[in-house]
Amino acid sequence: MNASDIAQLLKLRREQLKLEQKDMRELIGMSQQQYSKAESSGEITLKTLLRILDGLDLELALIPKENAIPMNALQVKTSFKKRLEALADD
Repeated sequence: MNASDIAQLLKLRREQLKLEQKDMRELIGMSQQQYSKAESSGEITLKTLLRILDGLDLELALIPKENAIPMNALQVKTSFKKRLEALADD
């Protein structure tokens, strides 16, 4: 997983919650411009990432690479989107 993959996942989650980038100001005190940068590039500090994850009700999990399932960006996007849709159906 790379910074671009993380940015895609953040965008998917925000969309799943039916939030606009401008809504992040209310959730986490971050301007639309700041959030847009995080979502477009994924180049953010750990502190900012944790703040965004909290606002999107996500948890960061670190696992050894040998236990991870290798995925390219498209697979990550598809898999994550399916999981989000399944959660929405519950």
